[in-house]
Amino acid sequence: MRHIILISIFILSSFILNPRLVCGQSERDLKDETRQAEELYAQGLQLFNDHNYEKASSLFQRALVSLPNSAEIWNHLGTCFYNLQKYTDAEAAFTKAHQLDGTNIEILQNLALVFYKQQNFKEAFSSLEKILRIKPNTSQALYLMGHIYSQDGRFDEALQVYKKAAQINKKDARVYYLIGNIYYQRDELETAVEYYNKALRYNARMVNAAYNLANCYYKLGQFEEAVAYYEAGLQQFRENLTRKEKVSERHAKAFYNLGNIYFKKKTYPKALTAYEDALKIDPQFASSAYRIGLIYKFENEPDKAIQWLEKSLHMRDPEVSAHEELGALFSQTNQPERALEHFTRFEQVAPDSMTLELWLKIGNLHISLQSPGQAIKAFQKALAIDADNVDVLDGLAECFLHQNAYQKATLIYQRLFDSMAAKKREPQDFQRWNFALSLEHISDLAGALKEYQQLAEMNPMGLYRFHIGRIYRKMNNSVSALAEFEKALKYHWSKKPRSILKNPPPYFYCSLGQIYLEHDDRKAALKIFQKALKQHPHDYHILVYTANILYSAGTFGEAKNKYERALKSNAAGSEALFGLQLTNCQTNSGALSPEDIPLISWPAGPPAQYWLQRGHLLASLGHYQEAYNAYDRFGQVQPGDSQASWYQALCLAKMKRWKAAIEKLNMLTSLKIDPDHVLEFKQFVHFSLADTFLNNQYYSAARETFSQVLALNPNSILAANNIGYVAYLTASGNEATRYFTQAYQRSAQPSPELINNRVLALVIEGEPLSALALLEENPQLKILPAYNLNLGLLIMNLGHNELPRVMALWGQYNHLNGQRQEIVHSWINELHKFYYGTDQP
Repeated sequence: MRHIILISIFILSSFILNPRLVCGQSERDLKDETRQAEELYAQGLQLFNDHNYEKASSLFQRALVSLPNSAEIWNHLGTCFYNLQKYTDAEAAFTKAHQLDGTNIEILQNLALVFYKQQNFKEAFSSLEKILRIKPNTSQALYLMGHIYSQDGRFDEALQVYKKAAQINKKDARVYYLIGNIYYQRDELETAVEYYNKALRYNARMVNAAYNLANCYYKLGQFEEAVAYYEAGLQQFRENLTRKEKVSERHAKAFYNLGNIYFKKKTYPKALTAYEDALKIDPQFASSAYRIGLIYKFENEPDKAIQWLEKSLHMRDPEVSAHEELGALFSQTNQPERALEHFTRFEQVAPDSMTLELWLKIGNLHISLQSPGQAIKAFQKALAIDADNVDVLDGLAECFLHQNAYQKATLIYQRLFDSMAAKKREPQDFQRWNFALSLEHISDLAGALKEYQQLAEMNPMGLYRFHIGRIYRKMNNSVSALAEFEKALKYHWSKKPRSILKNPPPYFYCSLGQIYLEHDDRKAALKIFQKALKQHPHDYHILVYTANILYSAGTFGEAKNKYERALKSNAAGSEALFGLQLTNCQTNSGALSPEDIPLISWPAGPPAQYWLQRGHLLASLGHYQEAYNAYDRFGQVQPGDSQASWYQALCLAKMKRWKAAIEKLNMLTSLKIDPDHVLEFKQFVHFSLADTFLNNQYYSAARETFSQVLALNPNSILAANNIGYVAYLTASGNEATRYFTQAYQRSAQPSPELINNRVLALVIEGEPLSALALLEENPQLKILPAYNLNLGLLIMNLGHNELPRVMALWGQYNHLNGQRQEIVHSWINELHKFYYGTDQP
């Protein structure tokens, strides 16, 4: 009995002749040994048929001691080794069998198989060619030859051999299946379909042909046909699963493919069944669990979706996209920390798959967790993909705004609006609103005013008119401020651009009333505060302002009533408490209670707190000199308290007496105020004094004052920049360079002014090429007139032949500067004549 079964490696030992044979044996003994060897061979065949190849091979080897020239036994021994994957031993046994029977096709075929297994295609071909010379129509030899060609990528030759085999045996399903596989690999799907159908015609239960035919139909978009063949091919395995019988794991992929078809057709119940069947066969099939998670996601069952997606991550070969999907689901279910955990993991394992949309989601999640720094990093990575994406720029600008990085926010909002204009989109109200706030914080009041005015034109709302008036007030234009405040009363109000309220808020009435008081129109101020009380009857500040006006008009009874109402709103309000005490004095009503400060009579003079509260009241009314005097009296009564100097410094600053304010600040010793707040105020006063010196061209004094700021705060970028500016004005080039460079290097994201000054420093240092490169690397500087002027000058001085560009830059300088600079205009005319000729227009 002969079996051709695939085989393995082992080195066949040489058998030693039995010593008795050497010495000579009787004929009877030889017959006995032959009979015993045949019995051993018969026993070996029985074990062989029971697939017990280890014991069978042992008996075959014992039989070969007496029957060494039996090609049949050598062939069976080789087949045992082959099935035990002892391919070297199998090769030796088959070679011996072939030596004994050189024309036996079965032995040659086995020898070819073992060479094929050892990737020795040359010897395998040699054996197959011998078979075909003996018997040209041996289909098995042709099959193996086709396999070798296919594995070597020689598909044309493989097809030729397979088709020859098909001519020999026209009903052999396997050969049609193999031909179909080659066409499938070549993506010649229609032809592959033809051959798979032929295979199934001759063997309807050939599962692999049905699978591959279904795959062809799937790729061709013929989903109904694909489903039919998948269902037909898988029915037997469904029955096995129902009976809880084991099914080979390789069939799990077929169920998965079927599920994918139903998934694409959005037939989710059938897809779910197919994926579940795949998992019954292979419980570690991660892709099936992943798809089940997606089905639950699309069916709006986020909890089940999360459960299955998380399961899939603990299976074999998990889908990386599961992290992305989980991030989106956790974000959807308001679990931002877990969402970020999975988005971060997705970035780690699939960095090349990170999209702009993902970075945008990550940035927004960090915003929701109040982590603007992390959000900025995410948005910047998104901008690396699309530098003009509107949503990303909007998120980045909002982050800078939350960080009080107003200069950066301003630049990003400008980029945002440019990008929106290019896409023919208009900025939304809240974006203009935030841009205006950024401009205001970097002291670009004109820019902020323009944005608020545009908002008011597009949406006539009291809030916008109020902010226009507020900006005018900051610009010391109280007339325009008052006009805008009065306009604001005519419109509906909104606390924020996105939520509209009907009535103006208390802070609006306070600002309008203060304007009237600054114009000494107490009657109008009282009228507006009384109107405010109808809408906000319990607002502390409106009550105090109203009471102060009534008190100053001598209407003490009404003033007292308002102070009492204010104290009900804020029992700790010092202005109301002191005002009530003053009215009590005026109406001889006595103090509020024995423990209050006695204000009716002071045998030893008024107490310290009287003067302190009097100073507060006068300051709130805008009488800063009188307030200063009251604080001075407080300091005389209580000389060890630094509050007197602090409040006096504030009054002096309000009166813009900067030098005197600095002197008072220098007198501070211990003060229960945030040190950072004190430092910030000191820097503000010093800057204001230095600006005064600059405006009067007292450069030495300005330089000294800016240096004092630097002494207070060695990291002050603004102070270093200003010292460089003064040095430049006084022709101290090296010093200007040093401080401009210092300010530029200290800034994490230099402002246009810092970059421009760094350019100036590079020019002074004799590095015009570096200066030109820095300017051209920062096109956002185009908003500064000096950018266009300096870039033109650098191009000219470096001798670059770009005269039209220089003329355009200088023309833009004049345009941005708001008025024509005659010297620059004359330069443009000279270049124009030189470039075009004097006769040109």
